[in-house]
Amino acid sequence: MTAQFKDVALDTILEMVCDPPFQHLGLDARVNGPANALWINGDNRTLSVAALLSLTPPAHAAQGKAPASGMIDATYTQRDGAVDLRKLKLNLPASQLEASGHLGAYPLASPSALRSISTPATSASSHRFCATWD
Repeated sequence: MTAQFKDVALDTILEMVCDPPFQHLGLDARVNGPANALWINGDNRTLSVAALLSLTPPAHAAQGKAPASGMIDATYTQRDGAVDLRKLKLNLPASQLEASGHLGAYPLASPSALRSISTPATSASSHRFCATWD
């Protein structure tokens, strides 16, 4: 099954797929692009959702939110509850972030291993970490 996102508010998607601490990140962006869901014989354990999405800022950002642009190239797999983040690029008014790697999503205590580069930081960095969120 393929869904085509067209000017969907980022917060709308986060409210559907994330727990409350991650539903509102303070970013104002519109999501555009395809997401393809695949599963075998109706077995939700075989579900995977691949997406190649662009992020565009609205003409006027909501008060208290940062206008954001960029892109997300990722696949979620139900069998391990993780996201294979091939590329995340996020442009904000005062900084940029690029990341890739393995993002543990469900349960929230799942380990993650992400590589990131941010600017303008004191230097580019590469981090490997295990994140646990309560």
